[in-house]
Amino acid sequence: MKKTDNFFVISNYNVDPENLFRYANNYIVYDQSDDPLVIEKNKAKKDSRIFSYPNTGHNHIVFFKYIVDNYDNLPERVAFLKGNVIGRHVTQEFWDKNYDNGFYTFLWQDPKFIDKPGIAYSLGSGQLIERNNNWFVTKSAHRYFTEVNQLISFLYESSFFPKYNLFAPGGCYIVERERILRNPKAFYMGLIKIMDYAFFPSEVWMVERLMHYFFSTDTPLKSYVYEEANLEQQIKNLEDKTGWIPKRSLKNKIHLRRE
Repeated sequence: MKKTDNFFVISNYNVDPENLFRYANNYIVYDQSDDPLVIEKNKAKKDSRIFSYPNTGHNHIVFFKYIVDNYDNLPERVAFLKGNVIGRHVTQEFWDKNYDNGFYTFLWQDPKFIDKPGIAYSLGSGQLIERNNNWFVTKSAHRYFTEVNQLISFLYESSFFPKYNLFAPGGCYIVERERILRNPKAFYMGLIKIMDYAFFPSEVWMVERLMHYFFSTDTPLKSYVYEEANLEQQIKNLEDKTGWIPKRSLKNKIHLRRE
C-alpha cells in the first residue's frame, strides 16, 4: 500500500495504533489508554512519536494541542484521527479510498446509518447533517455553554445560526495547513480551556459539531479571540451554567416522578 504524506495526529484509546502507521510516512500519537496491556504494548514499541496523555474521554483536546504546539511549523496537510477510526468511523473501503487525499476531507461513513427525517441525514460523502437542537447537553457536564449557538456567539461576530450542523461524527478530518491557520493560535488554546474542565463535558459535543465551521467559515472572530489572555478572561467571565436544566427536561422529570 502507498504511504501518504498526510501527517497523522492520532488520539488513541485502548487500541494498538500500529495499523494506522502502515499508511503514513509520519505521525504522532497521543495515547490516552488506561488498559495496562495496551499501555505496555505501546511503550514497548520504543517509538518517540508515541506520547502518553491523560484520558479526557475524547479526542478534540489532543487535536488542538497538536495545533497549538506546532502552530508555526504545521505540515501541509494533517489527518486528525482516532486510533480506532477504521471500523469505528469509516469502513476499510472508505479509508482506502480517502486516507491519501490531498484535500479537505470528512472522515466518516456509517453504512448502517438510517436518515431521521427532520433530524439527521447522511449526505453520502463522509458528512452528516444534524438539526441544531442541542439534544446532547444534559447527557454530560456543562459549564460554559448549553447551546451550540452560544459558542458561536462567543467566538464569532455573527448573528446567523445554522438550522443544521454539518460535521463528521467522531471529529476526524484531513485538513490543509491553510485552513488551520485561518484561526489564531489563541483560538485553539481557548477551545482547550472550554473543554478541559471535566471528563467529556457537553461542550465537546458542540466543538465536534462545529469542527467544519471552524475550518471553513469566513465569519470574523471576536477581537478578544486573537489574544490568549483576553480570551481566557472572557471565558472566566462566562456565567456558570453547571446547574442548568432545560424546561422540557424538568417537566419530564416531574412527570416521571408523578408516575
